[in-house]
Amino acid sequence: MSENIVNPIFADAHRIFLVENAINIQFGLSDKDGEDKEPEVIGNVFVTPELALQLAGSILMACTEYQDKYKHDLGLKLDIKTDSGEK
Repeated sequence: MSENIVNPIFADAHRIFLVENAINIQFGLSDKDGEDKEPEVIGNVFVTPELALQLAGSILMACTEYQDKYKHDLGLKLDIKTDSGEK
């Protein structure tokens, strides 16, 4: 994947719908006027439930790394223990 994306659109809202054999994830832009409208959809993805579960784990790990790398508190407090019980 290219990291040289020019002027990306950053979603600030999402919706999730369950359909047979898939999970639909929509990314969008929230209503800035405060009129309680539906978000404007800018991305729409259908994934299998198995991939959605893998994606959830990958997103959690990415958020943890982001929090550590950029010192931006996302509220993730992980208590990682080794097999010996040490922290």
